[in-house]
Formats: sequence, structure tokens, C-alpha cells
Amino acid sequence: VVIGTKVGRAKHRRVMPGGALEGEERRASGKSSSSSSRGAGGRGVASYFVGRKLDEHRGAFLLERPMERGRVVEGGWDAMELLWEHLYAPSNLNAKVDEHPVLLTEQPHNPTSHRDRLAEVFFETFRAPALFVAPPAVLGLYASGRTTGVVLDVGEGVTHCIPVYEGYALPHSVVRSDLAGIDVTQRLQLLMRKGGVNLATTAEADFCAKMKEEVCYVSHRPLGAEEGGGGGGGADASSKARYQLPDGQVVDLAPSERARAPEVLFDPSSIGSEERPVHDVLLDAVMRSDMDLRPSLLSNVVLAGGTTSAPGFGDRLLYEVRRRAPERTRIRISAPPDRADGAWTGGSILASLATFKNMWVTRAEYEERGSAALHRGSMM
Repeated sequence: VVIGTKVGRAKHRRVMPGGALEGEERRASGKSSSSSSRGAGGRGVASYFVGRKLDEHRGAFLLERPMERGRVVEGGWDAMELLWEHLYAPSNLNAKVDEHPVLLTEQPHNPTSHRDRLAEVFFETFRAPALFVAPPAVLGLYASGRTTGVVLDVGEGVTHCIPVYEGYALPHSVVRSDLAGIDVTQRLQLLMRKGGVNLATTAEADFCAKMKEEVCYVSHRPLGAEEGGGGGGGADASSKARYQLPDGQVVDLAPSERARAPEVLFDPSSIGSEERPVHDVLLDAVMRSDMDLRPSLLSNVVLAGGTTSAPGFGDRLLYEVRRRAPERTRIRISAPPDRADGAWTGGSILASLATFKNMWVTRAEYEERGSAALHRGSMM
């Protein structure tokens, strides 16, 4: 089951009963007063729509994202609880959360208070029997079938890199950058506005993210100040791409728009960001590792996360790493075709191992030791 981490509130007042959205609205628990006041304009407990209805009727909602940069925002916990409840609903997993252990992913270097709140929600609100939290990159390595490698995970809000050698993670070598897919989306939105197409509402911005996935590509070489971005996304990379908007309007996306948006991943200064570019994240993680381990890591680079699925990403990354890596270094980059779902695949493999049952943090442990039990049993 794949559901986006977004919720929606109706933009307009209901004047007629019935319709496709009848009975789909869900009321938050109201435990987070800041969420309630923000979501409902201070008029009591917020009500949200969640799940696939948001994509089917996108324009009818004011969309909100309770997660930003890899963690739940202040005031977003009520909305996240609704999303998790929706996952367990009969129309999706059709399971009882208090009967199944839960494996969650969390970005490295998040505040410890964030994991404490995760434990509180799943152990105290949902009454889950056991919980384990793992970084997406490690699960991506599980999915690739390797025990040695360095995983570059570029997701929607965070880029992070974790080296693993013969099954041992190197926590001192973990590197994180808050530069990822959302920055590409915002850049494309700006470029399209300059081209005469203004995607201003939250629903239109969400549609821009879908457009990014379908038409953008990464140039094989850095873009000059006046370049349009040839040589990255296949035979038609240097030509315009025609894209039909939901209202039937057809727009022509120039190569400058298609290639310059993902360029921010390799040149953050173009949007005024001081975050590390993705190739520096990878190299910094490798260089923080022991000198004897670096050749093995660079010959086992694994890509993970949906943003790395952009055409040309792997070739551009190889180009940038070769420019900066020591001479005669063997560099091999693996780009699994299902890397957008690599964390899920790796999580399913990890949870199926017989030895993994010793890694769970049970509710009894949590009730005895508090959130310290979760930090003790974590991978990162």
C-alpha cells in the first residue's frame, strides 16, 4: 500500500449531501492543540481527508504535509496519526496495529525527541506490541543484497549517506544534507512561472511534483549560465516536452526547465542553499571512513530513494565523483530499478530474518525503561 504523506482539508463549504467524498472526512484526535488550531483555523478539532481521494480530487483540497525534511513538523502529529490509522484500515492493510510489530524508517541525525514521540504514538496510542526504527539507506542496502557498500539515499526532503562494511554500519561516517526532491519541485515551479505557467495553489504544487517525475532529467555535465541542458535524458533531451495539464491545457517544457530543476541537487548555490550537493555527501561519507575501507565502499555505491530515479542521475553522479576522487580509484554505482521502494523492500527482508526478533523493542521494555530502550536498540 502506497500513500503519500499528505492530508487535505476541504476548500469549500458542503451544500449538498452525497458525492464521492461523502463519509471520507476523518476527524483528528485533537491531542495536539497547535495542529488543531492550524488545521481548523482555531475552530476546534481539525478534520482531514487522507489517502487516494486526495489524488483523485486534488483541486478540492487545501493540501498539507505533516512531514518536512524527514520528520513530523510541530503540530503535525494529529495528521500523521490519521495517516497511520488509514494504512491499517480495512480498505488498505486490513490489520490491527496492536497485533503486529511495526518497523519504521527515520532519517539519521533527527532530533532524539522525534523518536521519543514516535515511540509514544505507537506504544501508547496504537498499543503496538513491538517497534523498530531503521534508517532508509541501511534498508536500501538490504534490498540490494550486499553487506558492504555506501548507500546514497535521496528522498523527498532529505539526502543522506551511510557506509556499511561487512554488515557493520559506520555511524561516524554518516552524512546528511537537507537538499532533496522537494527543492527540485520548487525550482521547477519557479521556472514554469517564468515560462508563463503559474502553479500557485497547494494542489497545483502537488501536481508539479508529479510533472517533475515524468519530464525532468539530469544533465551529464554541469550546466553553464546560459545552457539549456543537453545530454542527459535520452535522445529527446535537447527537445521540448509537451505536457498536458488537468484542465486540458498543453504546455511545452524547454530543456532549460527540464534539466535546470534537478541541477539544484548538484549545485545548491543556484537556489541560495549552503547544503552539501549530493556528490559531496557521498564523498564526505567515504572520506570519513577508514582509509583501508574506502576502495571497497567506492566500488559498491548503491542509489536509493525516488529522486535518484531521474534519468541521467547515475551518470552525472559518476562524473562528479570521478572529478574529485583519487586517481585510479575504481568507482561502481549500482542503480536498482526499484530503488524508489528500496527501503520497503529492505525492511521486508530485515523483518523476515529469524535473528531480527532479538532487535525489536517490545512494549514491555518501553513501559519499563521508556524511550531509552528505543535508542539503545536503534541502528543509527
